[in-house]
Amino acid sequence: MQALIEARRASATISYDPNIRPTLIADAARARERVRQLVSLADIVKVSDEDLGWLHPDRTPLDVARQWRAAGPAIVIVTRGGNGATAVTADGVVEVPGLNVAVIDTVGAGDTFMAAVIDGVFEAGLAGRARWELLARISNHQLEEILDTAVRAAAITVSRQGANPPWRQELAGKGHSVSERL
Repeated sequence: MQALIEARRASATISYDPNIRPTLIADAARARERVRQLVSLADIVKVSDEDLGWLHPDRTPLDVARQWRAAGPAIVIVTRGGNGATAVTADGVVEVPGLNVAVIDTVGAGDTFMAAVIDGVFEAGLAGRARWELLARISNHQLEEILDTAVRAAAITVSRQGANPPWRQELAGKGHSVSERL
């Protein structure tokens, strides 16, 4: 956790993905507390609906995302596999649908999604501690565009073998196609 605090002092945007692996967790209560602490230090949180199901089995993913957003992050994103993603910001909820693709291998999908979100935030000029207020006020339209790209990137990744994320030109529509929206 100290590394995150130091990174914040160095003007970084902090992203966090709990990436829960229940079989590797010996103390569930301690893991849940650690996730809570790290969420509060992050600027952008991406969590899968499956992870939230383990962390908070008695609550809806949207309720948890809203609580987490209130704890500090500018944006909390819940990925829903092939069903797209939902993000919670100070302005409300943004949803993007999934894409209908033939799934070959899901390894790397979440990492690809998060990388595309970080790239989108950087490209929009919202990265860095000095720009936190701008990130916190991201428009729903701008966030929807970023999430749409992230969903497309993850869809390309799962449509091929291995953790093989797309190249930028593939996301621009040059070199790989993905099916229509669900």
